[in-house]
Amino acid sequence: MIFDEITSTLKDDGKVDISGFGKFECYDKASRKGRNPKTDETITLPPRKVMVFRLSRKLRAELNP
Repeated sequence: MIFDEITSTLKDDGKVDISGFGKFECYDKASRKGRNPKTDETITLPPRKVMVFRLSRKLRAELNP
């Protein structure tokens, strides 16, 4: 249930802050050129959404005393 709520919030406005734990953020990545390593063919990768997680300072300090 918690993961469903986080997912729907990320889809809507792209940010979820959990105090003392960290922040989930979603952002758009533009399309870009890529290369197929098997055929060496140049392809265009479509735009997509990317999710990142950033630790809070408090949790980082507890993990790295």
